[in-house]
Amino acid sequence: MEYKPPRPFDIDESCMWPKWKQKFNIFLKASGKHSSEEDVKIALLLHIIGDTGLDIYNTFPETKVATLTEVLNCFDAYFLPKTNVTMETFKFNNISQKEDQNIDSFITELKKQAANCAFICENDNCKRSYMERMIKDRVILGLNDKQVQQRLIRETNMTLEKTQEYCKSIELSKQHIKLLAPEEEVNIIKTTYNCKQCGNHHQRGKCPAFNKTCAVCQKKNHFAKMCYFKGRERKEARDPQENLDDADRLISFLQQHGVLLLGVDCPQCNKPCKLYSKPQLTFRCTNTIVKVNSNRKKTKVTCSYAAGAKKGTFFEHSRLPMNTICHFVALWLTFNHPRQTYIEHELQLSSSTVVDWSNFCREVCIACIVDASECIGGPGIVVEIDEAKMGKRKYNRGRIIDGQWVFGGFERESKKCFFVPVENRTKDTARNYSKHEAVNHSKNFVDSDTGAHTQNIERCWRDVRAGIPRFGRREQHFDGYLAEYQFRKKYPDHRDRFHHFFKCIGQVYPPAVSNFGEDSAGSD
Repeated sequence: MEYKPPRPFDIDESCMWPKWKQKFNIFLKASGKHSSEEDVKIALLLHIIGDTGLDIYNTFPETKVATLTEVLNCFDAYFLPKTNVTMETFKFNNISQKEDQNIDSFITELKKQAANCAFICENDNCKRSYMERMIKDRVILGLNDKQVQQRLIRETNMTLEKTQEYCKSIELSKQHIKLLAPEEEVNIIKTTYNCKQCGNHHQRGKCPAFNKTCAVCQKKNHFAKMCYFKGRERKEARDPQENLDDADRLISFLQQHGVLLLGVDCPQCNKPCKLYSKPQLTFRCTNTIVKVNSNRKKTKVTCSYAAGAKKGTFFEHSRLPMNTICHFVALWLTFNHPRQTYIEHELQLSSSTVVDWSNFCREVCIACIVDASECIGGPGIVVEIDEAKMGKRKYNRGRIIDGQWVFGGFERESKKCFFVPVENRTKDTARNYSKHEAVNHSKNFVDSDTGAHTQNIERCWRDVRAGIPRFGRREQHFDGYLAEYQFRKKYPDHRDRFHHFFKCIGQVYPPAVSNFGEDSAGSD
């Protein structure tokens, strides 16, 4: 197979020499000529580089062009200017995260610049590189998000890898929160202002409410939504439709996933009710009906039937706003342990509130895993079975662990698994498995006779332990810890996990209708 060599080098673009040299070395290795004699490799270089490069080669001293490496070093000295380490370090220290730049792109930019800064110890006996620490410090100091920056400054023993993973998890969490209630982007010209007559942004002298009659007070030059009628408090100067749109999007999302009812029919007039989010989430009927009084006179009245929309749902009996609960679920599904302190600071919640809602979320995971449970194994299918004890060493000494025994299984073909907390590890625990092969880990990890091993289930224990909090765990919550791990394993993609979790909420907490009252009032 023939490989196409790189084009002749353009002397006018001397800054491209490192990349051209890299292409030449790749061609030399791909064509199999990297093991040729030195004079053959030099001849190949001079043939490809072009006439101008050949003229430059002729100016090199003969004592410094005996090998290909020496020739390339001479070209490096010719094309590449001497690096000003002080200036390159100054550029490195002035790099900050740009707007809408993700953390991976930011770190890549820092690594490219750091390559020119010679972050190497000048001690002849050391010569160790401290580039990673300098990049980590510059990442923290150059972040746009000041809250994340303050948290990273407070942390100790942070490496570049840990810093990058933490920042990526924050970016992913923000994407999930925007999915719940995306903000409306409003492009406003700098010359506009927030009008108190119409409630919109526009240039002065171009108010759409000018010479219009208010539907409430019948006065001119303002809209009804900005009216003072009957001593009402004036609405905020900014457009109230912005928050209403966010609430509508969140309600629509919850209705599509079965968390809230799509609609309710009025029992008085048999017409569909409208869902209102203020002052509380309520289905209300505002249709006009005709009633006959004792004098047989027909009167038009407005139906005032109202029904609460939160009864039976995940939000019933909660004093937290609905969007705060949804934000909590997004953070809870995104972060691994430890996440308690972060959620408390992010949502301004107390410790007991975070613990309670974490238990509620684990109950949903338990119901979801139990409903979707199925048998694994069968004729010719291998299931690895093992037990492990979840806990910690007492006084941090020895191998004796005080914790909870967990019995687990892993099907090799489908990678399905199960985990069940048990009281002990006796033979009766696995009595339902009549035929099985065993492996003694004190002798070997793979049985030399039968080939039996438990490598897959052993690997799962690491992830299971990572999903169990090290501190503050309770024995009665182990079912929830295991269910949370299995739910995360079933839906590894964060977006799928998010959607399926809310579908499970709708199944575990089916919405119902709570009647506020059925009397009619208010004539038309």
